[in-house]
Amino acid sequence: DAQFWRSVREAVRRSGLQTRFERVDVRDHAAKVAFLHKCNVFCVPSRYPENRGTAVLEAMAAGVPVVVPKHGVFPEILRRAGGGLLVPAGDAARLAATLAELEDDPKKATLLGLAGRNGVDAHYGMLKMAEETLKLYSGLCKKEV
Repeated sequence: DAQFWRSVREAVRRSGLQTRFERVDVRDHAAKVAFLHKCNVFCVPSRYPENRGTAVLEAMAAGVPVVVPKHGVFPEILRRAGGGLLVPAGDAARLAATLAELEDDPKKATLLGLAGRNGVDAHYGMLKMAEETLKLYSGLCKKEV
């Protein structure tokens, strides 16, 4: 949405933080993975409850620790897969403190990233999803019509 990005650029300019932000336009899988591997932490501070969390799962699959609000699908993802920290939705101070915590403790960030990668593979990976889909279809086929 061009209008949205113009408003974001303007807000960053007004704040005087242009040198601290970069918008990266990632259009294919290889570029997305390369981008994620450059990240120390991945944050989605959405104000509205997310119902899928795909970007968070992709970051975790790349071994990047995540910091997300405690609403929507995020608590379920982190409960199942690990790999990140929850913050109260809308609490900018707590979000900043949590991001700083991971920046100041790279060992903790690395351990969270590894846990997330393993958790995504175990609970959301292709093999797991195929097994769950087969289990669902098998159960449906056994039901009486």
